[in-house]
Amino acid sequence: MGLGILLKDRRISYLASGRVIEFTRSIYRGDAYDFVAELRLGLPGDDNGGRI
Repeated sequence: MGLGILLKDRRISYLASGRVIEFTRSIYRGDAYDFVAELRLGLPGDDNGGRI
């Protein structure tokens, strides 16, 4: 039995100083998850909360 489609995710979180505080690698079965990505424009503190 093959694995089929996989979603591989790598996430790195940084402090404002540039120091890494989190590194996560995940592999998800494609038949078991839906993937949703929300992208925002702007910088923290913008009046529109980063929304268009």
